[in-house]
Amino acid sequence: MRTRSAANAGFSLIEMMIVVVIMGVITAQLFVVFANQKRVFMSNERALDVQESSRLTLDLVSFDTRMAGFMVPRWTAVSSIDGGAAKADRLCVSSSSFVPIGGSPQLDAKIQRFSGAVVTNVFNDHVDVQAGSTDIDGDGDIDFQQGAGVIIASPTRTYCAVVESATATQIFFAVEDATARLGAANPDMRAVPANVYELDEDPTKLELRRNGLLLASQVEDFQVEYWLDNAALPNGVEDGDTEFPVNDLAAPDPPGGGIPADNAQVRRVRVSVIARTLRDEGPNSAAGRLTYARPALANRAADAVEDTFRRRSFSASILPRNLVAVGDE
Repeated sequence: MRTRSAANAGFSLIEMMIVVVIMGVITAQLFVVFANQKRVFMSNERALDVQESSRLTLDLVSFDTRMAGFMVPRWTAVSSIDGGAAKADRLCVSSSSFVPIGGSPQLDAKIQRFSGAVVTNVFNDHVDVQAGSTDIDGDGDIDFQQGAGVIIASPTRTYCAVVESATATQIFFAVEDATARLGAANPDMRAVPANVYELDEDPTKLELRRNGLLLASQVEDFQVEYWLDNAALPNGVEDGDTEFPVNDLAAPDPPGGGIPADNAQVRRVRVSVIARTLRDEGPNSAAGRLTYARPALANRAADAVEDTFRRRSFSASILPRNLVAVGDE
């Protein structure tokens, strides 16, 4: 009878079962680690997408804002509607697309300044302008385009609106009580075409639009602030009052008593956005174990409702080209 030596003995059933259990535990833990790594990777990808989209958005807004005031009255360079503590802002920057070319012959042609459409009357939903002044470049077409913006301003009053329609003598826009913002027309009041930026009216869409067209998604807040070179005024920088940030050009010195802005002295525009991921992080992810809320930005209050979305905030400070008044040499 042959016997098996200890050197040739195999594993017992109990030993095999113990090994299988141990390997199963290790494999399960590896799957958990890999799953968490994938969730972290996807979360970071979403955050990077938001970051890149926000930067590209600010680049375009900065380009338009940097050209604001080019060849138009400098008090018509920029305008905005302040949303206050509850809403996003609307920004209008004068468009450089309609600059008339003068001179004859063609070799002597040069860019001409546009003095703006002279406003003769102000109403809630439209303004009257001098006949023919809505045709800026002289090609026979009305250059105040539906869906784009219009800046209606004097040195101390300004209004950022979206054009609904325009004729040779009138510019219509959405009813937002323009008379309260502009008061009566005066000899310096002008209307100029503008590019308008605002969030979609539906806050769940997170869409920033330029002249009514989608510019960027995932944008949760859009805020505008100004720095004014009002040193000669009672609320100027030389007497110690705070001039930056100004959130509303219609009331630049609250609670100082409604000292009007000198819109010709806008020297810096700060544009800020908050971007949010389209998906939340979920309760099982590392980031999802933390709760967030939309933070305060400019003069808009923070959101009291917390969630698990990731957010990024970006700002850009731009110097517009509103340094030369019409008529200056």
